[in-house]
Amino acid sequence: GTQFLLLNDVTPIQNGDYIWLGTAGGTATAITANATPAITAYKTGQKFRMITASGSTGSTATAHTLAINGLASPKNIVNNSDSTNPTVGTWVAGAVMELIYDGTNFRITNDPGGWLTHSITITPGAGSATGAVITNNLFRKTGKTITIDYIGYYTASAATNFCQFSLPVRPNEIFSSTIGTYFCNATVQVALSQTASPRTQDRVNVQTYNSANLAAGTVYFCIGGSYKSE
Repeated sequence: GTQFLLLNDVTPIQNGDYIWLGTAGGTATAITANATPAITAYKTGQKFRMITASGSTGSTATAHTLAINGLASPKNIVNNSDSTNPTVGTWVAGAVMELIYDGTNFRITNDPGGWLTHSITITPGAGSATGAVITNNLFRKTGKTITIDYIGYYTASAATNFCQFSLPVRPNEIFSSTIGTYFCNATVQVALSQTASPRTQDRVNVQTYNSANLAAGTVYFCIGGSYKSE
């Protein structure tokens, strides 16, 4: 006669909208965030948006977690396509990341990546590589595809018929046919250095087709193309 009495428990209903988390905190691999009002539990199908404070890390697949409103047992953040752990470049600092909770993990449902720099290591097949000048050392990760753009030159102390350039993310297959390379005025072929699966090498070999030695002196290179990461 005075008020309504609640006779049953009420379970929160998700309306399909994204819950805004603001700018994330924590570290690159152990992210924290807060929803307002606070959530008290994770529900399958919940969707979240947040601004990343730092980028993903690790040239190989590395576990990254997210804890919202201090809830215990932080959940893994995984690639949407196959639930694998992210690698460096999956997302970058300052990007808006969209996630959906699948009951076990947070799946990334957008592409929050961007162009990043990679400190290229150059290893000639003979002699040494000194005085390197790198004018482009960029890479971008889109899903499992890594695109690289390397331009520069160095001084080789000895003649060699191949060189190796480090890669930012460990590969899972040889370079695609779209790779294009200009290397010291020579016709070249490009292939990843391969070992038994899973591959542990993180470099690309550049070698002349005719195996003729590249002369000692200034070596110019321009390497661009894409490959699949692990």
